[in-house]
Amino acid sequence: MAYGDDSDFGWGNLFIKFFLFIMNFLVWLLGCALLAAGIFAQVEIGTLNEIGVGSLLSSPSIILICLGGIMFILGFCGCLGALREIFLLLVIYAIVLTVIVIIEIGIAVYIYFQYDNAKNQFAEQLEQPIVRYYDDADLQSLIDLVQTSLQCCGINGPNDWQRNAYFNCSSIAYQRCSVPFSCCIMNNNDEVINTQCGYRRLQNDSDRYLQEIYTEGCIVGLENFIQRYLYYIAGVGIGLLVFQLINIMLTAGLAIDVRKEQKALKLLKERENRNKRFSKDVAKL
Repeated sequence: MAYGDDSDFGWGNLFIKFFLFIMNFLVWLLGCALLAAGIFAQVEIGTLNEIGVGSLLSSPSIILICLGGIMFILGFCGCLGALREIFLLLVIYAIVLTVIVIIEIGIAVYIYFQYDNAKNQFAEQLEQPIVRYYDDADLQSLIDLVQTSLQCCGINGPNDWQRNAYFNCSSIAYQRCSVPFSCCIMNNNDEVINTQCGYRRLQNDSDRYLQEIYTEGCIVGLENFIQRYLYYIAGVGIGLLVFQLINIMLTAGLAIDVRKEQKALKLLKERENRNKRFSKDVAKL
């Protein structure tokens, strides 16, 4: 009886085996993508550090590298362990995935109870990008994308752009008392973006013009975005958690069956060896 034979291992376990292999192969591919994205971002930070804003992207890039590396190793262990029925890899996979689930729950609890502190730290990280808005084209595009997507302006409001040397009302630059065009409330019918729509919006007598730009900061904009899609975000999070728990249970079940098969094979070999020794002893008599 060969180990891993279909009739011995069972169709149910074969399904679990190949299901785990396919799922973990996808996890491995995603890990490769995240790892590559994190390394690329970390290389780009070297350029941004020269203008003093690399710290904003440093933490996310490191998180991507760590997350990608973990998913790469985890996916490899899951694929190889399920395909080759390697007990040790299956156990490592189940243990690491369990630890990841515990960490995810811990992070969710921490964010829930330390939300205000996390929000303030995030706001502090956004100060330098506003100051350095014109120093890097990629950074400028990133800020414009965030403000346009979240329909916001500045950290807490349009006046945050006074921190920028060009937009400050005491500046001699033509952009003084202005805000970036991404702060403007765009008309979907406009075929051409008016990049000067934020001109002189911060002047004391420009109240009527404030109706044409977003007055909420991006912190509030992010909160509104989360609240708007809270059920979707929660659904994805719960679905991911359930998927991970199912993966853990299936892996644990497969590992137990593999262990039983190993013990059964060991007992079979010991029995065969005893029979051979007995046959030799009988032959000697």
